[in-house]
Amino acid sequence: MRITGFMARPSAKTSIGKVFQDRAARYADKVFIKFDDQQLTYRQANETVNRYAAVLAARGVGARRRRRHHAAQLTASRCC
Repeated sequence: MRITGFMARPSAKTSIGKVFQDRAARYADKVFIKFDDQQLTYRQANETVNRYAAVLAARGVGARRRRRHHAAQLTASRCC
């Protein structure tokens, strides 16, 4: 597995979400991750992340609020 485009270090005050959004805008059609014969572009990864973020926000989860959900519960839902 190889992830591309994350060579430059962001400032300590920059969130990982902001860094990813910036990279997704800059490298939209470049390969973000590749595994075996499958690959995902930055645009595709960003769209997927945004769908999951919308599901979490609809469930009341935000940047300052955490809930105890198992990853399996979140990924098992057919929201995305």
